[in-house]
Amino acid sequence: MEREDGLYTVAQIAQQLGFGGGPNSMARQLTGKGRILVVKRGEQFLYPGFQFDWNAERVLPTVKDVVRMGRQAGWPDERIALWFYTSHRRLSDKRPVDVRANEEELITLAGEEFGQ
Repeated sequence: MEREDGLYTVAQIAQQLGFGGGPNSMARQLTGKGRILVVKRGEQFLYPGFQFDWNAERVLPTVKDVVRMGRQAGWPDERIALWFYTSHRRLSDKRPVDVRANEEELITLAGEEFGQ
């Protein structure tokens, strides 16, 4: 995950997405409705880069939906993040991260995986 798409601090994400303020303000803007994954590495909270559309400066809407579904199923963020990088037979052994632009396919798979 880190090698392919990066893990970023809140300050790095805020700069990429074009919003400012202090670290607490940036974190609130970033995590606002709780539809963004954050993983803990040591004492630091980092945001996996796969969930962002850097060109459009936004969180990918489909990823937000999957995060919501995973959390409703009781999965911790780290497990949801790893799920995106696990190949699935239903995707012809591709990983959800590889098809994240295909909303229908990703949401269908997530619904099956998270029991929804």
